[in-house]
Amino acid sequence: MDDDDVIAVLGLALVLQNRKRKRDRTESSKRWLLKRKQFSHVNLINELRFSPTDYENYLRMDEKLYLKLLSLITPLIQRQDTVMRKAISAHERLAVTLRFLATGRTYECLKYSAIISPQALGRIIPETCDAIYEVLKEDYLQVSKQLKPNSNHYTSLIGRLRCQRVLKRPCSSVASLLLTGGGSVHTIYISSLQPY
Repeated sequence: MDDDDVIAVLGLALVLQNRKRKRDRTESSKRWLLKRKQFSHVNLINELRFSPTDYENYLRMDEKLYLKLLSLITPLIQRQDTVMRKAISAHERLAVTLRFLATGRTYECLKYSAIISPQALGRIIPETCDAIYEVLKEDYLQVSKQLKPNSNHYTSLIGRLRCQRVLKRPCSSVASLLLTGGGSVHTIYISSLQPY
């Protein structure tokens, strides 16, 4: 081999060495999250329809009320499917929100029964709660028309709430725990007092 061939081979080796390797694509979702239709709690809810007591225990409302609420909020929370993935249905969104409100579980814990990522749950649950508030506020949050402007006398309202935070030792069986920034575990008790 002459000098020109050696230089050409070394140059080719340098080019190949410096060429960026193609990175393997990482999955944007975990495999089991992509099987939402198969593993989701929506299948359980469909089975629970045949046992009204269990249905009410799971969602904290009967099927008739659930379907009425679903029909009211569907226009506000329904999303369109995209080329990349199917949208999370309004039924799944409402069901996981009601489970969150009923159990107080974390998003990380709910992801296993709902087969929805915690990041998506962090968007879905507040959106659904806002939608529930919007459709029910006229019927259920009627404020007294007799309130005087600039008055501190709010009679005939919902009543007074008393909140108390109690320091507790961590226990795996307690569902609604609040982890503070300092790492302590608290439970928040809310009690309703009589109106003034």
